Amino acid sequence: MGMKEKNHNRFYAEVLGLFWVFALLISASVSAQTYDFIAQHEGGCSAVGFYNEYVYYSHGGTVNILHKNSLQEYELAGRFWADESWCDEIKIEGDRMYLSSVTTGVVIYDLSNPLEPEYIGTAYEYPILARMSFPRENQLIGMAEQWAGIYDISDPEEPVLKSTMFFGMNYNFLYALNNDVLYGFEQEGYSGPQKLFGNDFTNVEEPFICAEYQLSENYQSPWPSYILAKSDFLYVAKRNKLLIFDISESDTMILIAEPGFESDILNFCFEGDKMYTALSGVGIVVFDMQDIYNPVETGRFEYNKSVIDMRVSEGLIGLCSLERGFMLLDATQLTNIHPLYFDMETDYVYGCDGHGDYLYLGMKEAGLKIVGIGNEKDPYETSRIDSLKLLEDIVYSNNHLYCRTYRDSVLSIVDVSNPYRATVSGALRSPKGWLVDYCIEGDHLFMIDSLYYIHMYDLDQASEPELVTTFFEYAGYLDVQDKFMITVTKGNYNSSFRKVKFFRIENDNTLTLRAEKIMDGEIKSVLLDLPFIYVYLDYRMQILKLMNSELKTCDDIDLGSSTLHDMVNIDSRLIISNSAGGSLSDGQLYVLNVDDPYDIKIEQQTECYAKQLLLLDNDIVTASRAGGYYIFGTYFVGLADETMSQKQELLNCYPNPCSEQTLISFNSDNKDEMKLELFALDGRKLKCLNLNAKQAYILQTNNLNPGMYIVRLKNTEYTHSQKLIVR
Repeated sequence: MGMKEKNHNRFYAEVLGLFWVFALLISASVSAQTYDFIAQHEGGCSAVGFYNEYVYYSHGGTVNILHKNSLQEYELAGRFWADESWCDEIKIEGDRMYLSSVTTGVVIYDLSNPLEPEYIGTAYEYPILARMSFPRENQLIGMAEQWAGIYDISDPEEPVLKSTMFFGMNYNFLYALNNDVLYGFEQEGYSGPQKLFGNDFTNVEEPFICAEYQLSENYQSPWPSYILAKSDFLYVAKRNKLLIFDISESDTMILIAEPGFESDILNFCFEGDKMYTALSGVGIVVFDMQDIYNPVETGRFEYNKSVIDMRVSEGLIGLCSLERGFMLLDATQLTNIHPLYFDMETDYVYGCDGHGDYLYLGMKEAGLKIVGIGNEKDPYETSRIDSLKLLEDIVYSNNHLYCRTYRDSVLSIVDVSNPYRATVSGALRSPKGWLVDYCIEGDHLFMIDSLYYIHMYDLDQASEPELVTTFFEYAGYLDVQDKFMITVTKGNYNSSFRKVKFFRIENDNTLTLRAEKIMDGEIKSVLLDLPFIYVYLDYRMQILKLMNSELKTCDDIDLGSSTLHDMVNIDSRLIISNSAGGSLSDGQLYVLNVDDPYDIKIEQQTECYAKQLLLLDNDIVTASRAGGYYIFGTYFVGLADETMSQKQELLNCYPNPCSEQTLISFNSDNKDEMKLELFALDGRKLKCLNLNAKQAYILQTNNLNPGMYIVRLKNTEYTHSQKLIVR
């Protein structure tokens, strides 16, 4: 045993001993509120894969599993949440499944039990936020918009990144693999891809560009829609043409054929000499490609939806159409292609509200949908209004919904007193310009329009609001509680929103200014929780308190992300949804403990893109657009008064702060599928490890920049986070 290994083990033993001493000395601790994933529903269908007699397809971050029943009909046999906001691709090789996600990377599962895939490990290294992959023996290539990475997966529990390849501005993440050459596009400027080139990674440590092909000199050249390599040929779909290249020599790409089709090619795949092609506005057309110069049609199925992913296995075709559903086709007889199974519950969710056991969802395709969630894992639709599509804001009040789409000037009013017969009962048009923000407090509705006027309405007649008064305030956001109003205003038409104003609403419906404060950044939103005001600035949350007619700052916290989506509060917790640049890939849910407003703490951080948040009976419901909607339940965890409870989990980093390394120790009765994750404060996942039955892990931190990080430990029952400071 070498000296380095001796010191390593001694460090492990010493700090582990100190950890248990520390645990036994704890006498009391304040309980923490933790939100745990319950279910995810709806969400775009973007990926499909086949494994023996099983079919896997995604909606949002959930993967559904189909299998034949005793009547030889395909039915839903199971599902699992892939711990992602969005699943981009399902790739199955041997007995392993590789799920690619822009939020998580490539997640590897064991399919020994096809109905319960077992997590193995994750290939994730920034900036390779892989959205597709090519698995090979002991090797995995993960591809993102501009980067591809080659991983050694000899130990699939801890994939090791060996090298990277750059594909400039390949925003449609189109790649193909032939032998040891990865083909992709490079875009010049923002007008479309101009070059097709290949990277040879025969030497994994030093990949190099081995071949190039200039697609077009025209800077308005359209994006190709799909690319695939098969038997030393490269197929590129560009509008209604299929460009076929000979790539038998790795250093050349020779265009040998360019057959045309009746409409634009959306997607295609091969099974033997048969090419299954999704044509825009036509459907699925099957061609015999034995003569690549003259494809011969052998069958078709009418299908007028877009196809984002398509896979074929032994005469079965899986079609993914995002918000417009999933379909499984029987193509064993090409003259009689017909559906075997379809799922239309894959819609995008734009807005949400709820009351009691019902959720009100603003869908992209289905319009306003009312669902019962008495059983949160098995919701059921009670009614819908197809005409109310893309509702981004929904507010419930007294058996009515007040709904709007983005930058619309009309609030649609829906009577939901009978959830099985929801009906549009009225409409409220903004008096001046389109509607910017609104809220309801008691029997009054408050609205801001695009000309910065605030309008106050009486809701005594819920379907016919009566205008009470109008104020001009250069206001952009507002919130109301009891008889008090908070607004975000600006000094003039061209300035930014930096001022917070606090008003009292008098009995005669006039406003009396009580206090105001100019903030040191642009304000994105405000939330009133008397006597406190939560103000979200560009990158941080700040708490104000009204004291002696002044708004005083209590504390603020940097959340490392620029785009706020929504925030809500419950008891002494503030839940915030944001993302870097509004991106689906960087969505985060923060639970802040504001029990002490002078010392804000991050209590939990969860990866989830949420455009709108809803608190319903202590659960969090998120409207996550392409990710559908999520339900997180709340419970409290903490330490017993004398020693640690064996039913609870304790996560500790020692030393903390640290410089070279830290021992991450924990105690849990359930060690199944235990994962350790390390996050930067901007939401980037830096490390993901499968711990199995380990009780501690030494994390090397000498390669991390000084600053604060979040360590998260999770399994099927627990999620626990701890701040880690690296010096």
